[in-house]
Amino acid sequence: MEEPKIIYKYKDFTADHSRKILFENELFLSSSTSFNDPFDCRIPPCLKLLETKERAFEYAERILSRQKLKILLDGEDFEKVSENFKKSMWKNPEILQKNISEISIDTQSKILGILCLTKKWNDILMWSHYGQNHQGICYGFDLEALTNSKNFYYGGFVTYTNTYPLIDPIKAILPETYELQTHYKAKNWEYEDEYRLVKIYDQDVEPSSDQRKFKIPDSFFKEIIIGAEFPRNEIQGIIDIAKAKKIALFKAIKVDWKFELERERII
Repeated sequence: MEEPKIIYKYKDFTADHSRKILFENELFLSSSTSFNDPFDCRIPPCLKLLETKERAFEYAERILSRQKLKILLDGEDFEKVSENFKKSMWKNPEILQKNISEISIDTQSKILGILCLTKKWNDILMWSHYGQNHQGICYGFDLEALTNSKNFYYGGFVTYTNTYPLIDPIKAILPETYELQTHYKAKNWEYEDEYRLVKIYDQDVEPSSDQRKFKIPDSFFKEIIIGAEFPRNEIQGIIDIAKAKKIALFKAIKVDWKFELERERII
């Protein structure tokens, strides 16, 4: 799919973090724990793909290498624990699957920072779900500028599918495979046409809220669209800052006799 020049983010303008985008040029990279889809970024490695003893043992050893110090500090016999764990990984992977899934999902929620965007500004459902019932705002960013900002490890359009992705456990620990978790969603969400940019944080330290924030220059803004029901008393404030930052400003308008939105330029 061809990448758009402008990429959009719908926001509730009453929220402090939304206002900070415009007034302080501050974007926030979300953890998957804040997402409204319980499947989103919660796709764990599938242990049943470990079809051979060699592969099962290899994966077990990788996990054990990260847990060795804890096992020893707990006063356990590492060799015995290791042997039992390998056997379970090969003979009873279904018993370990729940625990592995929980650890994997928890780790991803901590080390990934995600900026959720879309290629369209005029979607009625998106305005309703994320744009404060059309009373909010939609920011249009320069996609090339964002991707070249060195704030992200990778990005791209989300793939919508009815087929649940099965992730090879051996490959799941590689950053290159994170895209299967972050960029695959159920077909039901296809209307969002979502584009995501992802940052990977240090795996040993969960990022603070402040570390999930980053500043962008005014030039990263390409346009702003205020919702069809945007409060009149707030419009002048948006006009003033859009002029100061030299950002094109539009207002969404309901099209007569159609379930569509168009826009008119304010400045």
